[in-house]
Amino acid sequence: MDVLGMEIQNWIMVQMAIDLIIACLLLWFIRLNMKSKKTDNEMDDALRKSEGILAEIRELGLNLDKSLEEKRRLGNRMLEQLDETIDRAEDACRRVKDAARDLGANPERSKGVPKNSDQIRSSVKALISKGLPREEIAQHLGMSVDEIDLLIKLQNNSGHGKQKSGNL
Repeated sequence: MDVLGMEIQNWIMVQMAIDLIIACLLLWFIRLNMKSKKTDNEMDDALRKSEGILAEIRELGLNLDKSLEEKRRLGNRMLEQLDETIDRAEDACRRVKDAARDLGANPERSKGVPKNSDQIRSSVKALISKGLPREEIAQHLGMSVDEIDLLIKLQNNSGHGKQKSGNL
């Protein structure tokens, strides 16, 4: 029976070794499962953080859309105001050209073209009476502001009449 006892004893030892290996594997799986639960918690945290970031990005996008729409409205309003200002400026320019043409002055041809002094004096007087500033009068008659000032002074000094020599 010694051989048989020895075999049983070996089998028991082998069985105990197998049981020990199984217990170690079981502990290892339990530990691995606990680690994976920990990573699941980490993944849940990461998912929550990602959702928070996405919500912030959506909110920023909405704010940017609102801001962009406001800037579009402001830009359109500024363009409308600019168009109105340009229209008014063009209208004023047309009125000045019409007034100059009515007085016999041609702003496009006035530079470098000599005019007689009577025509210049009457043009200056008429444009002043219409309320145009000296700078515009000078520009439309092709003269300097100083020349316009001189003509005005001469007219005031001569009592709005002609001098005997025919000059200003």
